[in-house]
Amino acid sequence: MAKTEIRGGDQIKNLTVLREDVVADWLGGANWDISGGADNATITGLAAGSADDDAATMAQLNALEAAIGNPMRYKGVIDVATPSPDLDAINNLAGDTYKVSVGGTYLGETWNVGDMLIVNKDVAAGTTITAADVDKIDNTESDDILREADVVDNLTSTGVTTAPLSANQGYVLDQKIQVLESNSYTFVPLASYAVTNNDPDIGVLANVPAAGREMVYLNGLRMLKGSGNDYTIAGTQISFEYSLHTNDQVAVEYYY
Repeated sequence: MAKTEIRGGDQIKNLTVLREDVVADWLGGANWDISGGADNATITGLAAGSADDDAATMAQLNALEAAIGNPMRYKGVIDVATPSPDLDAINNLAGDTYKVSVGGTYLGETWNVGDMLIVNKDVAAGTTITAADVDKIDNTESDDILREADVVDNLTSTGVTTAPLSANQGYVLDQKIQVLESNSYTFVPLASYAVTNNDPDIGVLANVPAAGREMVYLNGLRMLKGSGNDYTIAGTQISFEYSLHTNDQVAVEYYY
């Protein structure tokens, strides 16, 4: 069968070409302008696609967008100090999302680098955008955040006196307080006793001090407890390791 050739300025009128007879190898990878150079040319009569490889109609695309709602669309970065881009000068759609590249005060809000600005409603170009038209996602770390390294797990630490204690040390402290409360100690304030002879034994305490909870002073100096030191204690009896002198002053305070 003879082939019909169409060249340069030829026009196709009233010609039906069977699909199986169409060969489009003349394009050579170049674009094929089917609009005739007219900017307002359209293709009509496109059927609604149903198979995976069918073309979609505009109505289908609109229905898909309506079903999705207002998806977040990343529009790039924004310098809120300038601002750039100027959202007042461009069309904004709900879901337009920007990452702050230069921080500053914008729409009455403080923005830091890394924060996200999201337009929450359609705002046409030429309309002044307001604080109510955008939402902020704060992606910056607060100075008040508590880091694990800031927590102290040692009751005796003096490195940072304002650092928070760990829960473990709170438990340890609670146990110490319970021990103190369970002992029900009573404090006997400082009282002085005059030595009337050289006897090293002072047996004037009204109560037996709790172990290690007494403080003994001789002439204003605190004495050390234990054999080989200044004094020992047994019951209410305080015995100095050396003879005292008449008119020496012994002072004692203790818990019992």
